[in-house]
Amino acid sequence: MDVATVSISESRTFTVTVTEYERLIEENARLRYENEFLSRENQELKLSEEKTRREFEEAYRSSLIREQGRMCALENYRVSGHMQYQHTRWSAMPHEIVVQIMDYLHQQDDKKTLLRCALVCRSWASSSRKYTFTSLTVSLWTSGARRLRLYGLLDHPLCTFASAVRMLRIDADSNERYGTYAGWLDPLIPCLHKLSAVQHLDCTPITEWHCQSAWRALLRTHTFTAQIVDLTLRGVAFDSIEAFVETIQSFPLLVHLKYEGEHSSVARNTWGDSLPSLPYWKSLPNLRSLEIAQSFLPWSRLVWRWLHISQTRPSVLSLDAVTLNDFMDLHQINKDHSLFRRGEQFRSLESFSQYLQFLGPALEVLKINFRFSHPDTRHGYMSIPLFLENVDLSPVVGLRLLDLIPLEVHFLPEDLHITHGSTLLPIFLSRMPRQERLSEIIFEIREAVYPEDVLDEAQAESDEAWRSLDTLLTGPSFPALKDLTFRLPVSRKWFDDMFLELELLGRKLPRCQTKFRLRTFF
Repeated sequence: MDVATVSISESRTFTVTVTEYERLIEENARLRYENEFLSRENQELKLSEEKTRREFEEAYRSSLIREQGRMCALENYRVSGHMQYQHTRWSAMPHEIVVQIMDYLHQQDDKKTLLRCALVCRSWASSSRKYTFTSLTVSLWTSGARRLRLYGLLDHPLCTFASAVRMLRIDADSNERYGTYAGWLDPLIPCLHKLSAVQHLDCTPITEWHCQSAWRALLRTHTFTAQIVDLTLRGVAFDSIEAFVETIQSFPLLVHLKYEGEHSSVARNTWGDSLPSLPYWKSLPNLRSLEIAQSFLPWSRLVWRWLHISQTRPSVLSLDAVTLNDFMDLHQINKDHSLFRRGEQFRSLESFSQYLQFLGPALEVLKINFRFSHPDTRHGYMSIPLFLENVDLSPVVGLRLLDLIPLEVHFLPEDLHITHGSTLLPIFLSRMPRQERLSEIIFEIREAVYPEDVLDEAQAESDEAWRSLDTLLTGPSFPALKDLTFRLPVSRKWFDDMFLELELLGRKLPRCQTKFRLRTFF
């Protein structure tokens, strides 16, 4: 083997073979070649990176210029009276079209489709809920599990129907099936703030022991009570006039009030003879409609006095006139409690008469239900005479609508026979003062079925009543009267009957048919 001596330095020398020397030369050449190749590749990468960077900067500047131009164009594109559009295409259907769709489905009474529309998107859900969840009922008749489920839904942050509820009903009647326990209504109070659209509140005996605390808490929820404009209290017996006034005045924006007291609890409803102190004499300035059932029982006397002293002037008044049946029942209830005094029933009529004088021309709509009794009892006849003897109607000169209930009629194939207490309606109309603005009178016809012998005896009285009505209504007391409307009973709701009865009414009231527009409806 050939040997070569390589001198590296003066002090060190290496001895290698010729073959190894050649291998090292080749390795060195290969490494130099790879180094040059990598240098060229690195240079190309740098050039490519620089080119890419320049292209990116150019694309960014171009996109920025285009975006600025688009924004300038959007700023110049405005819809009069509406917000500026920040995008070039609709992200949702216009709300006006959604409302039209929901209105159409509501008119078609298509509740299933309305419920499906709520699943489209959130904006559709709110529009759909307005027609599918208009009222909410919380009842003691409902099982506790279902009530708790309802309270849980109301309290959930994703609840979509609470803001659509416009009427809240609280049914507090006792329930034998599911039991009665205190506190059943308490979980509703923290959820009242969710019911932001409720304006009508309808309650049954909310003063009972099982919901007294919740009712007091509801009255203290001022944000809720301040939005109520329509209040209905059914079957409620307050312990005092203070409790009644406190409840009513807890709703400062009240427009419509309907109160139905509990007749069976009159014996234990001792309100006394005096009104509460001055803080309770607050007026209800927004009250426009007042409806009181059993309007002339003894407890109502303080109500009429309070309304008078508080200067509350509703323009619509609806009431039940007193009957001798009420007084007899009241005497039967109180005969062992020494609470009934002869003449106490007339004091409520006198208080109402004084309040009616205070209302005067401000009263525009008067609805009276005389509630005539069955002829066998012979007590309903005195409703109108008792009312007229104790109530002065002369200040009521601004009426626009008069609604009288009932006009009891026995339907015969070719005749309409006014029966018993309704024959006194002409006397009531004759005592009315001249009405310069009264344009419509409504009679609610109620069907009465009596033996033939009774009808034969009262035929002349019925004919005289029709003639008196025809003469009075076309006389000088009602110069502005244009419409005479008869509300027919539902039992007569047939197409042929409606026209037949209208024809019979025209025969009974020929002058009215010539002068006025006779109408019937159910």
